[in-house]
Amino acid sequence: MRWPGLNTPRRRRLLSALAVIGLGQAAAMLAMALGVGQLFDLLLSTARTHASPRLWVGVSAALMALAALRGTERVVAERLGQDYVHALRDRLVRRLVETPPRELISRSHGVVLLRLTGDLSAVRQWVSLGLARLLVGGAMGLGALIALVWVDPALAFAALVPIASGTALAYVLGRPMEEAVRDARRARGRLAGQVADLVRGLATIQACGRVRSERRRVADRSRDLAQRMIRRATVTGSLRAVTELTAGFTTLAALGIGGWQVMAGVVSPGTVVGVMAIVGFLTTPLRDLARVHEYWRAMRVARAKIEGFLATAPALRAPRAQGRGSPPLSGSIQLESIHSGPLRGLDADIAAGTRVLVTGPNGSGKSTLLHLVARLCDPDRGVVRIDGLDVRRIPLRRLRRTVAIVSHELPLVRGSLRRNLVYANPGVRPETLAAVCRLCGLEPVIAKLPQGLDTRIGPDTRWLSNGEAQRVFLARALMCEPRILLLDEVESFLDAGARSALARVLDRFPGTVLMVTHRAGYRSWAHRVLDVEKGRLMEDVGPEGPVAAFPRAAP
Repeated sequence: MRWPGLNTPRRRRLLSALAVIGLGQAAAMLAMALGVGQLFDLLLSTARTHASPRLWVGVSAALMALAALRGTERVVAERLGQDYVHALRDRLVRRLVETPPRELISRSHGVVLLRLTGDLSAVRQWVSLGLARLLVGGAMGLGALIALVWVDPALAFAALVPIASGTALAYVLGRPMEEAVRDARRARGRLAGQVADLVRGLATIQACGRVRSERRRVADRSRDLAQRMIRRATVTGSLRAVTELTAGFTTLAALGIGGWQVMAGVVSPGTVVGVMAIVGFLTTPLRDLARVHEYWRAMRVARAKIEGFLATAPALRAPRAQGRGSPPLSGSIQLESIHSGPLRGLDADIAAGTRVLVTGPNGSGKSTLLHLVARLCDPDRGVVRIDGLDVRRIPLRRLRRTVAIVSHELPLVRGSLRRNLVYANPGVRPETLAAVCRLCGLEPVIAKLPQGLDTRIGPDTRWLSNGEAQRVFLARALMCEPRILLLDEVESFLDAGARSALARVLDRFPGTVLMVTHRAGYRSWAHRVLDVEKGRLMEDVGPEGPVAAFPRAAP
C-alpha cells in the first residue's frame, strides 16, 4: 500500500495558495519596511509637516495585509495537514481492518494506537506546521533577501552570512534529534501498551493482589518516558538556542553595517530603519527553523514506523462482487493440504448440511481450522474451498453472508444491543430480527435491559452475563442466514437458558455446522467427528448410531 503523495488537485491548490501567501507576505513586508524608512527620514528632516498621510495609510495597509495573510496561512496549512493525514489514516485503517486478527496478537494495543494517533499527529505537524511554514517562510525569506539586495547589497551580505552559518549549524545539531524522537516514541508506545494491559486486565490484577507491582511497572515506564522526553527537549533546546543566536547576530550584523554606512554618508538613517524592519520580519522564519527541523525529524521516524506497518501487515484481499446475480453457496467445505500454524497437511471434504464435531487437545489447530474456513486468516500453504471455490476468490461480502462464526475471540462492539445484533447485516428485516431473538432466547434479556434493544453495551458486556453474551453472539451470527455456522467452544460459558437456545438453533439450522468442543458427549448429535492432533487429522468418523438432537444438558 503506497504512501499518499502531495500531487493531488486539492493539495496542489493548497500548496500553491501557501506559496502565494508567502510571496504576499514578502511584498507586504517590503512595502511596510520601505514606508517605515521613508517616514523615518521625513520625521528626521526639518520639514516634518511634509510627512505624507499617504505613507501612514500605506504602512498601515501593509501591516493589516501582513496580519491577514498570517491568519490565512494558518488556516490553509491546517487544511493541507488534515487532508493529507485523513488520506493516510484511511489507508492505515483499511490495512488494519484487512489484517487477520491473529496477526495483531504480536502487536500490543499501545503500539497499534500509536500508529493511528501519535505517528499520524507527527505527520500532520510536519505537513501543516513544518512543510507549510517552510514553504511560506522560504518564499518570505527569499523575498526579504531580494529586497535587501535591492536596498543595499552590503547589508544583504551582512545578514546572509549569519543566516547561512546558523542554518548549517542547526542541521548538524539536529542529527541527534531523530534518535531522540525515536527513543521517546518507543518509550511512549511501551507506556501506552502497559496502561492498556492494566485497564484490560484490571480484574485479574485485583484478584491476584498485584496492584502495587503493576503500579511500579507503570511508574518505571513513566520515568523512562520522562528521561527520554527530557533528552529530546535538550536537543530541541539546542536547536532553538542556535536559531535565537542566528536571529540575534543577523540583527547585529545589519545594525552594525548600517550604522557604519550612515556615518560614512552612504545611506540615510531611514534606509537602515527599513532594512532593520525587513530583518525583524526575517527573524520569524529563522526562529521557526528549529521547530521545522524538529517536525521533520519526528515525521521521518513516524513515517518509517507507518511504512513498516503498511508493508508487513498481511491483508485479506478478495475480488469485488460482480453484480448481485451470484447464486447462493450451498455450504460444502473442502480442505486441501492445509498448512497454517499448528495445522500440517490437513485434508477433509465436508458435504453441505453436515454436522461436524472438531475435537482434539489444546493447541492442535481446531480454532485455526475455523478461522481458515471463515477466512479470518489465510493458510501458509494449501487451499480452503467452499462449493469448490477457493475462498480467496470469493468476494468477502458474499463470504461473510455465507459463513458465520461464534467465538470468544469475536467480542461485542461498542454501541447498542441492536447494533451488535445486526452488525453483520445492518439491513435485516425487523421480523427476522425478532424471530432470531426469540430463537436464541433473548426476549427475557431484552426485557430486563433499561432501554431494551437500544441499551448501550460494549466489549465489556457490563449489562450481560456470560451466558447472555453467548446468546447475543449466536444471534449475531444467525442474522445473515448463513449456510455455514462455525462454533468455537461456545458451550464453555453456557448457562441453562443459553444451552437450550443453542440446542434449538442447532436442531433447526439447515446448513453445515463445524463445532469445536472438548466434550465427547456431543458425538451422538454429529454426522462426522474430525479429531485433530498435532496439526493432523487423526480420525474422521461418522456416528455409531442415528443422529440425535443436541443435548439440552451438559454431557
